[in-house]
Amino acid sequence: MVTLLRKLFIRNYRNVHDEKVRTAHGVLAAWFGLVSNFLLVAMKITAALLLAAKSNWQVFSIALLADALNNVSDMASCMVTLFSFRLSSKKPDQEHPFGHQRIEYIAALIVSILVLFVGIELLRESITKIVEGTLVDYDALTLIFLGVSIFIKVLQGYVYLGLAKCISSLTLKAQGVDALMDVLTTTLVLVSAIFAMSPLHWNFLDAWTGLVVSLFIIYEGIMMIKEASDPLIGEPNNEKLSQEIQKKVLSHDQVLGIHDLIIHSYGTSIQYVTFDVEVNQSMSLVSAHELIDTIEREIRHDFRVQVSIHVDPVEVGNPTYDTYKARALAIVQSVDEKASIHDFQIQKGAEFTTISFDVLLPYVDDSKRKDIADAIKTEFQKIDPKFHFSIQFDHPY
Repeated sequence: MVTLLRKLFIRNYRNVHDEKVRTAHGVLAAWFGLVSNFLLVAMKITAALLLAAKSNWQVFSIALLADALNNVSDMASCMVTLFSFRLSSKKPDQEHPFGHQRIEYIAALIVSILVLFVGIELLRESITKIVEGTLVDYDALTLIFLGVSIFIKVLQGYVYLGLAKCISSLTLKAQGVDALMDVLTTTLVLVSAIFAMSPLHWNFLDAWTGLVVSLFIIYEGIMMIKEASDPLIGEPNNEKLSQEIQKKVLSHDQVLGIHDLIIHSYGTSIQYVTFDVEVNQSMSLVSAHELIDTIEREIRHDFRVQVSIHVDPVEVGNPTYDTYKARALAIVQSVDEKASIHDFQIQKGAEFTTISFDVLLPYVDDSKRKDIADAIKTEFQKIDPKFHFSIQFDHPY
């Protein structure tokens, strides 16, 4: 169905790297959500009003109203999505040279806060109804409306997640998860309605169902806020992309190593990559420059990212250098086997020799900095008391 919708409403729908095509996917999802959620709100409000009329407008179903209000918040989410995709497709300008795609993350955060707010309000109302001992009776029409609502929500989740996968959209993914959570909450309302209409006549379940639904919504809102906040705060590198870039770089024979690879994301299709490349220090400046230019062109073409590379010269064929480097690595890994080193340099001066290198240390092992520095100093000064050390500690990205 997702493919059919894309074919009907999006021109060149397969070219998802094109900004216009990507925006069209978001607009399609937003309008699909607006129409379907409007139908859900209309059905549930109608069912709630019909039930209230039977009680001479004395009792309203808090579970039905909770579910309807949840769908109203979904409509608001769709409006935010529509607005965000329009804005995020704007070209870079003087004030925003990296583009506007992070507006999608802000939109996802707004959607998440709306969901959390609705959940808290419904929780308050449900507790009030439980304390008051409100009883609600259902009818067959309500069951039909709830069954149709579940079907529409399943359809929504399928469409949202399908479109989100096509364009790697966090906003649409959040709405897809929200829709599937709504399936669960509406199912709970349906179950409580069935029990109310059964011979057991458990018509006290409505307020309790509203309570459970509100807790689900609150949990969902909190998790959505976390997921929307992570890319704004800063996330680790995309592991798959990192590995593919390293493989591409190391395919060049002149490259001896790669480290400090960092991927800065300004949206799903705007990424900047920086890293260091190790080459033989005997390579001429012109040759090194040509190599780096070649690598940058390949990465831009293959991965559709902007890239900047720093060159690190490495001494090759010097037994003393190789021995000291291997010894330093062994000492570092004796303290933490997951650690590694790079940028190893030996600088001989008139009075002392400086050994400098970077240690890549996992975050959980940050407390081992002093242990590593002390172990390096102790072991190397056994060789020569005039050794000095300059150790920089890095963390993996």
